[in-house]
Amino acid sequence: KTTSGQACFDHVKDLAKMKQETLIRSVLIAIVVLTIAILASWGLAVLVIRQISVLSGKINVMANKRDLTQSLSTVTNDEIGEMVSRLMVLIADIRQVFNQTHHFAEGSQHLITELSNSATHISEQTASGVRQVSDIYEYASAIRQKAEASANTVTLMQEEVEQNIEQLKVMK
Repeated sequence: KTTSGQACFDHVKDLAKMKQETLIRSVLIAIVVLTIAILASWGLAVLVIRQISVLSGKINVMANKRDLTQSLSTVTNDEIGEMVSRLMVLIADIRQVFNQTHHFAEGSQHLITELSNSATHISEQTASGVRQVSDIYEYASAIRQKAEASANTVTLMQEEVEQNIEQLKVMK
């Protein structure tokens, strides 16, 4: 009975050790997964902010110079890339309109006056559109700043709650 009892005790002891090892592994895996998630989120945020900053810089140059000959490009297939693609289609359409306007203007003096007025109108609309895109970017930047401020506030509140919990523990 002693050997059988010892074997049973050893088996229970081995099971407890395996349970403890499994728990440690699970905690380590959770830490690794959480770390990867945090790093991936940070990397994604940096990538998005960088893309927006680059795009904003190019749009600002276009808006400031009123130069539609520059092209915008992105290497991503996300919403930002889609927005750039649509904007480039719009700019290409505008460029095409300018080219057609110039072609017709060469053919007829009468059309030159009419098309010149049309081109001016289109140019004003384009400049207005570029300003609107610039305003949207500024608005997005303001939102990003508010989000960062909110994140900082949440962190401070979390630290304050943790301090209050510690104070309550000490008071008990």
